[in-house]
Amino acid sequence: MDLTKREQLDSIDKLLDKLRPHMLADNGNIKVVDIKDGSVVLVKWLGACATCTRAELTLKYSVKEFVRENMPAITDVVAI
Repeated sequence: MDLTKREQLDSIDKLLDKLRPHMLADNGNIKVVDIKDGSVVLVKWLGACATCTRAELTLKYSVKEFVRENMPAITDVVAI
């Protein structure tokens, strides 16, 4: 059964809830904005994460890796 776009976005957002405490501890957060072609997740950094010099590393080595491990259909996570 294929998930609707809304269901995919909700699943990804719920998955990111497991990473959010680390971001919130530094007054930051991440928001799932969209999913393109059913496999590329677009996210937006919020709060302190929006201006953090390490946000790209967090995206690459934490967020992207975690999402792809838990949702194999996702091929990439991109900050916009």
